[in-house]
Amino acid sequence: MHSNQNQSLAIARTLILVGVISLLAGCDPGIGYRPKDWADAGGFRWAKTFEKVEIEMSEIGGLIGNQSLSPQITIRNHTESVVLVESLTLRANSIDYETENFDAWRGWRSIPAGGTSSTTLFWKFNEPIFKILKDPVELSVGLKIGQEQRALSIRMTKSFGR
Repeated sequence: MHSNQNQSLAIARTLILVGVISLLAGCDPGIGYRPKDWADAGGFRWAKTFEKVEIEMSEIGGLIGNQSLSPQITIRNHTESVVLVESLTLRANSIDYETENFDAWRGWRSIPAGGTSSTTLFWKFNEPIFKILKDPVELSVGLKIGQEQRALSIRMTKSFGR
């Protein structure tokens, strides 16, 4: 009886090990970029303040076979004026990619004095992200602070992957 139990346990362990190895072998590796020279805000998020406007964002990336990106962004307005996000563009491998449905996000784009606003950005591509995310990678953010326009170029650095 003991022999059958030991044999059954050995077979079960072998099947579990084969299953785990199969899952790991079948997964795409990942690729990710984070803002260069920004402070680590924890949880794979990064933050930097530009003239009293603080931007915090997650890394840009995912599994290399994905055909979309959806990083999160939070903007904290420490000024005495309204901050309006006028544009957000991903530039990768010298090609500009506009965010999907940017105009539909008007509600989060206007940040009152002392306010905070967050959203998830979204880019959809016709090919996997490993073909899109090639150096140089940067995020261009156009802001209007009161009546003054600012253009921020957020250079990205590879944090993991191919």
